[in-house]
Amino acid sequence: MTGANVSRYLERWLLSGVPSAHVSGVTVDYDSTAVSGARVKRVTLSTGTLLDPTRIYTVVINDYMLDEPEGAPYRTVLSYKVLPLRDIDSLARYLATLPQPVHGSSEARFRPIPASTTPRKTQDTTQGTTR
Repeated sequence: MTGANVSRYLERWLLSGVPSAHVSGVTVDYDSTAVSGARVKRVTLSTGTLLDPTRIYTVVINDYMLDEPEGAPYRTVLSYKVLPLRDIDSLARYLATLPQPVHGSSEARFRPIPASTTPRKTQDTTQGTTR
């Protein structure tokens, strides 16, 4: 999936203006006041580098997230492979490789950023002027 498609995919989890999913491997800075489709402002990979819109990335998601109606268009931009395992089994195997006890990070992966402080032009409908 291209970086541009990853950003579009992340946008769908901000439809209401607040995140509705969990992610790993990236940090998403978003503006909840922006119009839907333009809320993701920056995506940073776990390596600290910014998501490159032209680069091809491997994305791992649950099949139900791909199959739901909003995810259906992504089957056309993905080369995908269904793995013969359950996500809970993969998680358990991964956690078993880590030093015990495992401590999760409390760092937010979806981070709201302040709305732009630049004044916006607004239409004064009573006077028909722009201010």
